[in-house]
Amino acid sequence: MPPPDFDACARHLLTPQGLADPFPLYHQLRALAPVGWSSLFDGAWLVTGYGAVAEALRDEVRLSMEQGLAPKVEPHAGRGEEYKAFVSFVSHSMLVQDGRDHRRLRSIVARAFTPRAAQEEMPLVERIAEELVAPLVDRPDFDLATELAHPLPTRVIAELFGLPREDTDQLRAWASDLTVFLGGGPDPAETIDAALVSTLAITRYFEEQLARRRRRPSDDLISDLLAYEEGGDRLRDKEILAQCLLLFTAGHQTTADLLSGAAWQLLGDPALAAQLRTQPDLLPAALEEVLRYDGPVQMAGRLAVAPRELAGTPIEAGQRVILVLGAANRDPERFPEPDRFLLPRPDNPHLAFGAGPHQCLGAALARTEARVALEVLLRRLPGKLAVAPPVRDLNVAFRRITSLPVCST
Repeated sequence: MPPPDFDACARHLLTPQGLADPFPLYHQLRALAPVGWSSLFDGAWLVTGYGAVAEALRDEVRLSMEQGLAPKVEPHAGRGEEYKAFVSFVSHSMLVQDGRDHRRLRSIVARAFTPRAAQEEMPLVERIAEELVAPLVDRPDFDLATELAHPLPTRVIAELFGLPREDTDQLRAWASDLTVFLGGGPDPAETIDAALVSTLAITRYFEEQLARRRRRPSDDLISDLLAYEEGGDRLRDKEILAQCLLLFTAGHQTTADLLSGAAWQLLGDPALAAQLRTQPDLLPAALEEVLRYDGPVQMAGRLAVAPRELAGTPIEAGQRVILVLGAANRDPERFPEPDRFLLPRPDNPHLAFGAGPHQCLGAALARTEARVALEVLLRRLPGKLAVAPPVRDLNVAFRRITSLPVCST
């Protein structure tokens, strides 16, 4: 039987089976070509080999950031204001900037997300984790995703922004609508309306927060962004709003999925959970293996702005390039036994947080939140737990977990 055509294999990524478990397809695609052309995403090169993905992530000169994996968004009838808010977000966010513009925005925000800053936030993370886990201790069953993994990073990022706790559920719902659309799925038309409406709603919410900080500055990230000035350079309101939307959305969704995925992999294995209880120093390495094995972000989009080669494949200017992080992290040429969860795994330079100029700004905080939450769970919950398979919102770019049932045994 002849091997499947690369594009036919790639299109299976958008089937229910492919969205639920893309890893066998990643192996097939990499075996066919580490860089191959597909009709997905209106036509794009899919890059699945570790070496090519790592090389591309570090090239911001010829491979430019763009609107992630979202399809082209056209003005919708009756959605004029919503469309303007969406365009403003994707135009002014540092996520879609390159070169000097990106470095300028990133350097302003980065001081709040350094490893040192994440370490300083540990007492806050511990307090929130203890508050969320306490009511779960005496319950025979609960949903770890909805009752811990999602509320924890939302409350942490909300406190960094100085936002009221009572607003976090609504903010998380708005941000989730945007994430679902940007991540892509079998039918983006089904999610675009919700994304546009929620983008306008969360934009107006942060506009009100900016107005409040102007009247009464506080010790929070929004006030810091408003007060920033260096060499006469100040952030415009549209830039501040775009960074607020980006940081809030990215600051909770992927961390929630990392924590849920880690709980599924680590607590769901009784022997591994017991090992981590007696050897808690292994937890950081365990989290790195979770990120490699099944990270929350599976793909990153680029646009070629100049000709270049990847893995010997010529790419022309104007062509779209999709870097499949999840496939790179299972490349057997870089990771021995890539489909095994190994703890410890020596030499684990995974690409779950990307690499190069656009490496995830919140990686240190995400690691801190996931580690602290798991430490609290391991300490407070019974030694024997049954963790059901996660319920996922099927999405090609993000491994979003919406439910993770847990019960004592």
